Amino acid sequence: MSSEWTNDSKRLRAAARYTTGSVTLGEAANEAGLTTVEMMELLAGTGFRSNYSWKDFERAQEMLDHFLDYKPPVRAAEVADQEEGPEHSAL
Repeated sequence: MSSEWTNDSKRLRAAARYTTGSVTLGEAANEAGLTTVEMMELLAGTGFRSNYSWKDFERAQEMLDHFLDYKPPVRAAEVADQEEGPEHSAL
């Protein structure tokens, strides 16, 4: 039971640090051992109201997903090397 209290205490301390502006949402979640979404749910459960909405979160998540899927353009020389294969390598 004491480990549950320790976890609760750690989470509430992180929530308090977030609500005072001492840490970001991500930092508070990390301190609490939670995901960002779980931290948002914990904050909502304590009655905390933020200017950061679920819509804002979803928008940020979409931008992150787009960024992580981003593939830099391939240079023409790299394409030619890939098409010729290793036997035509200029090494």
